[in-house]
Amino acid sequence: MAPAEVVLRSQIRNNQFAFSFRRQTPIGNYIVDFECRSAKLIFEVDGDSHYGKEEYDSKRDDFLIGLGFKVMHITD
Repeated sequence: MAPAEVVLRSQIRNNQFAFSFRRQTPIGNYIVDFECRSAKLIFEVDGDSHYGKEEYDSKRDDFLIGLGFKVMHITD
């Protein structure tokens, strides 16, 4: 797990956000890192595995935005 993901996961577990999040949630054909359905918010932690996959990430973001989600990327 990427360091940024560890920090974010810890903050979510310690209820440092006003909303609850689910981790590794499937939405359509994609799996998102952290998802808050009630706020329609997704956190994606972009580490080394995302390099060279910009087109895939863009298509995923477009799909999620089309469903009404806001997608926030956190660079590790």
